[in-house]
Amino acid sequence: MSNRNYYDQELLRLEGLVEKMGQMAVSALEGASRAVSVLEKDLAEQIIVHDSDIDRMEREIEQLCVTLLLRQQPVASDLRRVSTTLKLVTDLERIGDAAADICEIVRTLAHGPREEAFRSMLDQATGMVRAAMEAYRKEDPEEARRIIALDDGVDRSFLEIKERLIGQIARDSGMGDEALELLMMAKYAERVGDHAVNICQWTICRSTGVYREQQIM
Repeated sequence: MSNRNYYDQELLRLEGLVEKMGQMAVSALEGASRAVSVLEKDLAEQIIVHDSDIDRMEREIEQLCVTLLLRQQPVASDLRRVSTTLKLVTDLERIGDAAADICEIVRTLAHGPREEAFRSMLDQATGMVRAAMEAYRKEDPEEARRIIALDDGVDRSFLEIKERLIGQIARDSGMGDEALELLMMAKYAERVGDHAVNICQWTICRSTGVYREQQIM
């Protein structure tokens, strides 16, 4: 087997690992949403425990990326492919962290959040991650740009939830702890949307070498 054929096989293996990690991150978010909706603390505990699996996957992918970069002088397209993957997996790992952080709060709740908008917001952010990974797999920068625009809706939802919670605390200070827990979960969901945007930015960079309107590769 030639060095190039072996290199191409390793690139394919890299793509498979990234796809698997993306599925794990989406699964963690979906599980967190279910755990919040029905206050399923056993499920929340499982997601917290399995966050270490996402962390290990990140390290495996990082190691493979570095190996591929050092093994031979990559052509420009390969360099973009590997370098953007190396960046993207950091966002996937942080998405897994956000799901686990939400579940950490679920473990402390006496009842599910009364704020229906939060669950809608988390589902919207999860959908962004799912779509972002599909755009990355297809190397579709136009779809990535469409997904980036969806983050405005997640941000608006967060601000609306924040304003309602502030009003709730003003009316009834005894609701402060519950409102703070929900606000923290909403902030984690808002960050998930931000990480989905980052994945899309790296998808655009992978195809064009442009990251956030700057030519970097």
